Amino acid sequence: MKKSHLASFLLTFFFGPLGLFYSSTGWALGTILVAIFFIPATGGVGAIILWLFALVWGPVCVSSYNSKVKSIEKQQIKNARTAMREEIAMQKTE
Repeated sequence: MKKSHLASFLLTFFFGPLGLFYSSTGWALGTILVAIFFIPATGGVGAIILWLFALVWGPVCVSSYNSKVKSIEKQQIKNARTAMREEIAMQKTE
């Protein structure tokens, strides 16, 4: 099932890096780990930077995920067509 770009944008808009969990668990965890060190080191300015990063990166992750899903769906359709052709060929030979 494909993910929504709008949902990704809204989640990262309201929840920042936590909203990345919808788009990509790995990127969400990585961003949160970076935030632990980056925000205190920048006196809080890093929070804005990471928030903006999440806002942009969430939809990018959704696009990547959706491309993979589309590729899998195409392969499944191809496999189903092949199976149907084989079944028809078997029925004709009987």
